[in-house]
Amino acid sequence: MDPNVEKGGDVIVTRCLRLSRGDTLHLIAFNADDVAGVIVRAAERAGVKIERVEVDESPVTLAARLAGAKASILVAGSGLPGPAGYAVVRAAAQVKSRHIHMPRVDIRMLSQGVRAEPDVLATINARVRALIQPPSRIAVTSPAGTELEILLSPSYTMVSAIGRPEPGEADNLPSGSVYTHPGAIEGMFAADRAVLSSEIHERKKPVTFEIRGGIVESVIASDPAIARKIEAHLASHARAKQVGLVTIPTNYLVRGEIGVGTQDALLPGLTLSLGFSASKFTNAPHDAPVQMLLLGRKLSVAANGKPIVTDGRFEQSIVEGLDPFR
Repeated sequence: MDPNVEKGGDVIVTRCLRLSRGDTLHLIAFNADDVAGVIVRAAERAGVKIERVEVDESPVTLAARLAGAKASILVAGSGLPGPAGYAVVRAAAQVKSRHIHMPRVDIRMLSQGVRAEPDVLATINARVRALIQPPSRIAVTSPAGTELEILLSPSYTMVSAIGRPEPGEADNLPSGSVYTHPGAIEGMFAADRAVLSSEIHERKKPVTFEIRGGIVESVIASDPAIARKIEAHLASHARAKQVGLVTIPTNYLVRGEIGVGTQDALLPGLTLSLGFSASKFTNAPHDAPVQMLLLGRKLSVAANGKPIVTDGRFEQSIVEGLDPFR
């Protein structure tokens, strides 16, 4: 077994969930025996007991099974029904468990983004937040044609994700990002890394989105079939075309694409979420039950003229003294 995979398990148990000898971790696994095995071994090394919990789409049933849980984790491969994933998060919140959520997990993630130390992510996030503190203007460009201007407003909360949830809260792994709802956003975004939603996983053909007044006005795709799929998604809900979140990834161990959206979305740059706005945390004025992620390559991101990411790499000031592998 790759020692970095095992280290990823140790980070989950002892750094993210902050468990120690004698504690219990409630483990929910679905089509992810390899990842679950890494977690079990990490728990054994830390003297932490494992309580297995079955997947269920009922939050009430899951809450009963998680009763008394101080820490819980879902690791799921392909095929997990969406309602089951949501039910786990709601049940964990109900019983005040510190919850780690890992849907569509790939064991490679444990040796890469999952290994990121929450304390290091917190430091990087603080540096990014200092640069983009509202009110501020963010400029985003790329060789593929991205030309965006984003205004951040103090009306919306800036959220820092480091993979260390508090009781009753959840975080996805890999983690590491600063996100908020934009006050205003205008321009073009070239999604030449991926366009991702529950029904669309397009990676091969770039799609460009024209955004005006925070809403997608047009979609430019070389493949008419892809354009039709995207247009159908954008028509699926009244808020599906609205930019809900602007996210600046900060995970210093995510360096290359692996074809798994939950990690590839954390490559340095900026990610847009259409629809879903995490309004519970960002104080966005609206939300949506649908989400589409737009990922671009070699993005350059600057706040008020100060660079954060250049051509898909963090500026040295962001990771100075923190990234031993740079």
